[in-house]
Amino acid sequence: MSISPEYLLADGSPRYGVRRDGAEPPVIKARPADPRLIARDAARLGLHHLAAAVDSRLTRSWADQDDPLLATLRARHAAELAEAESLVKAELGGRTAWLRRARANHGAFLAPAVGRRKADGRYGAAALQRAVLVLALTGAAGFVAVATHGDVLALLIAGLAVCGLAYLLGGMVTERLRLPVPARLRGIWLQEIRRDITDATLLAILRAKGADVDAPTARAAGRGWAHLQTVAATVDGIHAGS
Repeated sequence: MSISPEYLLADGSPRYGVRRDGAEPPVIKARPADPRLIARDAARLGLHHLAAAVDSRLTRSWADQDDPLLATLRARHAAELAEAESLVKAELGGRTAWLRRARANHGAFLAPAVGRRKADGRYGAAALQRAVLVLALTGAAGFVAVATHGDVLALLIAGLAVCGLAYLLGGMVTERLRLPVPARLRGIWLQEIRRDITDATLLAILRAKGADVDAPTARAAGRGWAHLQTVAATVDGIHAGS
């Protein structure tokens, strides 16, 4: 039986699933994933993905403390760990750069809602109401200054009160007009997410180099990144169906 040329590899051997007479098809092993792809995919996530992943991660028993298997893996492969950290930094940057990119991704996600709020005049109304608040609070602070004849302590107390009221009332304006706001992320918890990304990258580097990593350690190294991907996909699925 002859085999059509399109079913042959460059060396003349049949492609996977194609047999010569009486011959078994060659076994093609999957290539290890490119370690750079993990951090590259992480760089596409927005604040809404990261915030949801942080909240979910806090409820996971495996995240209550650092896994000893991972501590051993990092210590045993210090050179590969440094390589993983370098790859992650190259794709994500430092924490500030990563947050800036996540905010940009979140901004793109919020763009339709922001467009609707601008179209119906809510952003303009918010700007006007905040300007009125600023004038009113500034006037109140000026009244206190005149009434107390410039007493430093009174001015300090009035200033703190004005700042607190400005924050509170400004937030009420945002809530009442239903203006989207960026999620807040605590730095320490975000660092844990970054460690998950680094651990998965370390595992990918070791696999690419053919290093032997036992199954429990491999599961531990990939667990955090798998969790982040699952949460991000769930968030996207929720919004896609809305």
